[in-house]
Amino acid sequence: MNLKSAAKILHLLGNFDDPHGGAELSLLDLAKVFEQHAPDWRVQYWAAQAPHLFYSQLLGSRLQTVSAFGRRFPVGGSLIIGGVHVHLGPWLAHCRADRVILNYNIPNNDLLFKCVSIVQNATQKQPDIVFVSEMQKLSVGLPGVVQPAPLQLDMFTSIERPRKDAQVPICIGRLSRDSLPKHSPLDPALYRSLAARGLRVRVMGGRCLAPMLQECPDVELIAAGAESASVFLQSLDLFFYRNGAQTEAFGRVVFEAMASGLPVIAAVHGGYAEHITQGQEGFLVNSQEEAFEAVSLLSRDTALRHQMGGAARIKAQAIYAPAQYRSMARYYTNCA
Repeated sequence: MNLKSAAKILHLLGNFDDPHGGAELSLLDLAKVFEQHAPDWRVQYWAAQAPHLFYSQLLGSRLQTVSAFGRRFPVGGSLIIGGVHVHLGPWLAHCRADRVILNYNIPNNDLLFKCVSIVQNATQKQPDIVFVSEMQKLSVGLPGVVQPAPLQLDMFTSIERPRKDAQVPICIGRLSRDSLPKHSPLDPALYRSLAARGLRVRVMGGRCLAPMLQECPDVELIAAGAESASVFLQSLDLFFYRNGAQTEAFGRVVFEAMASGLPVIAAVHGGYAEHITQGQEGFLVNSQEEAFEAVSLLSRDTALRHQMGGAARIKAQAIYAPAQYRSMARYYTNCA
């Protein structure tokens, strides 16, 4: 292999420990961008720790586990670090990467500065930072580019949204990792109130809320990953999303919902909010009262619900248009 071809490799480094983690799923989708728009570049996945069986089975030999003392780690080419949560070991000083790219997709500024320092000291290179939102970039004041987290939309844009029978209850829901910090402490009370008014509520990744929603049969709490995201979203009429203490840096599940033709009711703070125009693709809410009013309005108004859902799908398709993916591929492969 000559030096020129040896340099054309993209090392995708992640923890690969959670089959429902947005950072790792984004790396899988980023690889698809390269397959489509940079086919002459080779992609190699690296797990910074023992990977979850899901990724081992999905990727097979394309996924290797870093072993500093076993001399198994990325060498040469471009190293793409899939988040500031990814463990970086002593091997980094020997990777001889031509370029290091750091995806800042989890909001933790302390970890970001620590990660930048580790990369600088180990490689003598300033990492290029990719922010998933303007909010993320402004929060730290570091140079870098803003790009939406990669996301393949085909399985979501193909979902059809026929008008449902007026006798069938409206269904609102969300999906995420099954972790309390992914949910607002106010969510159980809102779900209980909506269910009492005749709405169905489905929460995939909501088993952690079970102690707060006992004896509430119209609130369905489903294990994370129990259904594919596209199947789950097809069962909904409205998509609701807000987090607990941690602000959502981007919120890929919000864009999946938009692509599937769902109006979105979401907390006003979050990277996704930069792509939602109030009253067009959905509603951004500041309080429990605003959330309840937005859901009530959309559950009653079929025409508005379909109008907003259509606008949401168009917006998602614009964000992830082929030209945007080509630009993303050019950035990562350092092509003008």
